[in-house]
Amino acid sequence: MSPTARIKFSQLIKIRSRSILKKAKVKEALKMQKQSRSLNRQLKKVSAKTFDWSASVKRVTND
Repeated sequence: MSPTARIKFSQLIKIRSRSILKKAKVKEALKMQKQSRSLNRQLKKVSAKTFDWSASVKRVTND
């Protein structure tokens, strides 16, 4: 292997590992986004339930 070929090869490896890292980061970010979305959904459900509960309590106390 000539020195120039070796340099090119190492650069190729660097570039490839960098792109793999980028892909992994993107995947991780997407995963986090999904998790936060589902968390938000759960929070909305919970807040809706608590809101209904407080409304019914107010109704009972008003009657």
